[in-house]
Amino acid sequence: MERQFQKDRVKGQKQYAIYISHPQRWMRYHYALNNPYLYTDPNGEDVVIYSRPSGGGKMGPDTKLPDMGHLFIYVRNDETGESAYFDYYVQDGYTILGKVDEDRLKNHASLTVETSADQEQAILNGIKEMQETAPNYDLIPNDRNGISTCTNTAVGLLNKGGINPGDFGNRHIPKYVWESLFKQNAPNQTQKQTNYTGNVWHEKTIVPAEVGRSYGKDPNGSSRRVDPSAVNNRELRFRDGKRQN
Repeated sequence: MERQFQKDRVKGQKQYAIYISHPQRWMRYHYALNNPYLYTDPNGEDVVIYSRPSGGGKMGPDTKLPDMGHLFIYVRNDETGESAYFDYYVQDGYTILGKVDEDRLKNHASLTVETSADQEQAILNGIKEMQETAPNYDLIPNDRNGISTCTNTAVGLLNKGGINPGDFGNRHIPKYVWESLFKQNAPNQTQKQTNYTGNVWHEKTIVPAEVGRSYGKDPNGSSRRVDPSAVNNRELRFRDGKRQN
């Protein structure tokens, strides 16, 4: 099927080889890793953006700066079944690639983005590279490694997969990235707010971000459940780019 209907012969052959090399995909039940309820994915939407709003002026943990919110991602390749989370933050002087659990999901809103297997694999490869060496989490620009936060690092991974939230310069704040991706991928779920000021009616687009709620096309609510098969299912600590555990 892949070779017959793919216009690009080389790409079709590649897809066919991947299909043949993974017998789990030949039956729907086994394709879903023996758990079709949890891993059903009829629309091929396998990148999820998770966002938590700012702390409302509260100081962020270990940053000595106001909490600007948080953003992390999940990706799963339909063709291979491989999946990973990318949750990047600072704690006790270490840069952390964290293990995601149910509490983490409950404290974030989620946005499901439609992607192809090639896009998913590109992001997965980027995540796996960072499991070996990760830049220091750094909110303050400096001569050594500049700004490195959950948001701009996640945006860099998304860009590898052809997902472009937009150019925010150094203002990679979770809210801005969330709103940009939301308008691209779930425009029908935005809300309109009309205000009357200065004898003029003003219409504003409101992007929701209710924690614990999923947005985009997520009919089975899979973005609200932890994927136990994700390759990075434990916390990794880094300092000066070197893994400490």
